[in-house]
Amino acid sequence: MSLPSELILQVFRWATWPPPHVKLSAEYTPFSSSNVTVAFNDPSIELKLKYNLALVSRQWRDLATEFLYEHIAFRRTQTDEIVPSPDWLSIMDYGRYAMSVQICRSLYADQPSSDLYEIWALIFHHCPNVKLILRPWWGKVGAFSREHWVLPANVQMPSSSNLPLCFANVTRLEWEYSSHFNIQLFRDIAQRLPNLRWLSLTSIVGAGTGGRALESHNHRSLHLSQLTTLCLRIENASMYRSMQWLTLPKLTHLIIEEQDVNIGGANARIMRGLFEKLGQTLEVLELGRGKYKHFRQSDVVSLAVTMCPKLHTLSYYVLYTTVPSASRIAIVAKSLRHIHLHAEAASGFDSLLDLAPMHMLQRIVWFRRFEELDYLTLHGDWTAILQNPEVSKALSGSRWIVKFENGTAWP
Repeated sequence: MSLPSELILQVFRWATWPPPHVKLSAEYTPFSSSNVTVAFNDPSIELKLKYNLALVSRQWRDLATEFLYEHIAFRRTQTDEIVPSPDWLSIMDYGRYAMSVQICRSLYADQPSSDLYEIWALIFHHCPNVKLILRPWWGKVGAFSREHWVLPANVQMPSSSNLPLCFANVTRLEWEYSSHFNIQLFRDIAQRLPNLRWLSLTSIVGAGTGGRALESHNHRSLHLSQLTTLCLRIENASMYRSMQWLTLPKLTHLIIEEQDVNIGGANARIMRGLFEKLGQTLEVLELGRGKYKHFRQSDVVSLAVTMCPKLHTLSYYVLYTTVPSASRIAIVAKSLRHIHLHAEAASGFDSLLDLAPMHMLQRIVWFRRFEELDYLTLHGDWTAILQNPEVSKALSGSRWIVKFENGTAWP
């Protein structure tokens, strides 16, 4: 007996939820998994599951089409025939199901110069509903050689005025930005996304590599008029300095996921330059886990509250940052109302757990400098820290509303 179509669709959606365009939305949530680098095998595992479900029967295959093509990744192995060639999207009209597209370094393994905007624009023209574009650090050349797809010599390349329909829908762009990728392609795509609200820039290559790639481009400004959230996952100082070419008039959210562990004392100088460039409009700042010790090299939290006057929400990992030291006189973030703290302790940081209560007490004293602070939200496992009687007494004696990430009030 066959199952009702509605039930089969529910099985598909439940088994593959959330899809990339939902998981990586343009909405900010403190410490969300969507704020960190896209996992290496995340989309491929999801695709394998969808493919197996579609093989149950012909009925399941017919109903599964929209799920199979809601995320299209041009990095297949030669045995994967879900998208045998880019023009397959047009021939079969499957591109209309795509909500997110992951592009690779080059369509042709033997022709890196094919990494041109005009070629990818032709593909995006077949995917009118895309909301998310990804080009992650592990995106490799796919199986599309010249035998699979050859760009016709007489093809009419899209002009800058004839943009793919999906470009108006794209709200988030994930990009590995270094000399290993075509930086011009990033600019060509980003500047054509009128409603782009979230941009994640990743550079996990060796120190300075990304900066060298920018040398021929850093004199050209890139204006992103609607961007509100910038996420940086950068491991070299040159890339931070190269942020000067970005013009982001509506930026309100900044997530810093990485810092260069090799630049030592230069951390403060680089962060100061970043806040000088972006700090005047910042309302929300998150310091991610990074490499666990990057934000313990310098007092980035104090820099933020002394250089970002509109800051009202601050999120960071307690054990991965130094205790702030900014004086009340120096603080310009007078409207800071909400602080999110995460108690995660990575492997090798167990010894710091013994010092966590003392560090928390020092932070509580520092938090009292913010007259408008109303909320303190605790993420992760705070059991050991809150069992300390001095910490509990200090929090109980404060005027703040203390709660856990699930909304439960403490105590």
